[in-house]
Amino acid sequence: VIDRLESRDLVVRGPSPSDRRSYALRLSDAGKRLMQELMPKIRAHEEAISESLTDSEKSLLVSLLKRIGS
Repeated sequence: VIDRLESRDLVVRGPSPSDRRSYALRLSDAGKRLMQELMPKIRAHEEAISESLTDSEKSLLVSLLKRIGS
């Protein structure tokens, strides 16, 4: 995945400042522009899929998703 992002000039791979054995990733300028373009669409999508949930249900969903992601 990182190779594809790098080949599309969305991510820059460089040496890690804290570990010479690994690389650090950062968004390129093109990657930053794409993120700025996508964020409103992502927010709109999240609102659309959660509009039928109560605030309590939304909170529970976020909590459960965080547990899965950990």
